[in-house]
Amino acid sequence: MKCFLILNPGSKNGKSRNSINRIINDLKNTNLSFDYKMTQTLKDACLFSKEANYSDKYDAVIAVGGDGTINQTLNGFYDDKGRRISKTKMGVIYTGTSPDFCRNYNIPVDPEKSIRTLLNQKSRFISIGRIECSSSESMYFSCAVNIGIGPELARSANSGIRAKLGDFFGTFYSLLKILYSFKPGEYEMTIDNNKQKLSGIYNISIGKGYNIASGIKVSNSLTDTSDNLYILKIQNLNIFNIPNVLYTVYSGGVITNNKYLELSYGKEITVSNLRTESEIEFDGDPHGFLPCKIKTAEDKLELITD
Repeated sequence: MKCFLILNPGSKNGKSRNSINRIINDLKNTNLSFDYKMTQTLKDACLFSKEANYSDKYDAVIAVGGDGTINQTLNGFYDDKGRRISKTKMGVIYTGTSPDFCRNYNIPVDPEKSIRTLLNQKSRFISIGRIECSSSESMYFSCAVNIGIGPELARSANSGIRAKLGDFFGTFYSLLKILYSFKPGEYEMTIDNNKQKLSGIYNISIGKGYNIASGIKVSNSLTDTSDNLYILKIQNLNIFNIPNVLYTVYSGGVITNNKYLELSYGKEITVSNLRTESEIEFDGDPHGFLPCKIKTAEDKLELITD
């Protein structure tokens, strides 16, 4: 198997450079044939991934980094119409902070175990989310899009607090701080031609996986290859119901629809803001602004996994 590695020495707040050096040395002691490039920005990962996929020289393109690196590498597998550029597989050697992608798809977070997974060459197909927003062409995600608190939470958690408190506690602290002053939004959402106006919205998550961010989970009935997406609305929060809502999304318990939490499913979702400009976050980083249209990509991704 010939691989192309996309290495991000800036993952884990810049602490992954030593891990990457060990990974390269460990790979040299295997029968894998590989080339690699080192990123200077996250966008480089998408560029390198596209180059490798268009070259059609590799059996697998491997993201070596965190969730941001994984997302950008994933975007390099697709054209603007939701079609895969090549039949190349995608793999991951994780060196980041919040391994939501790996948790969703049974990929080891330990680099040595990740290398063994690559050597075994087992793979499975997964459906990937596609999003079109007002500020750019199609982009792709593997976990969830968040509208509302999500972008502000990602920016706060990525600012360095997780380096001090850890992934879970750093993100949880950021969430509590944001909730204290957050003003809920008003949106118009269409789910498979069913239009609705929403108010009192704290966050809308639209996604695929069970793990969406730093310990936050959405229990859902989707399979890896489903063309549906889940839509979770968190709304009408107050000091009395916040503890129960937080317990539900952090425990990953079954969601029973009520005034505060509402789970539904759809194939195509559009969202626009009714009051103020609203940012979009997915797979751990802010990306663009509403309005947006979300559905699954035309082609499934072949992912190397246990």
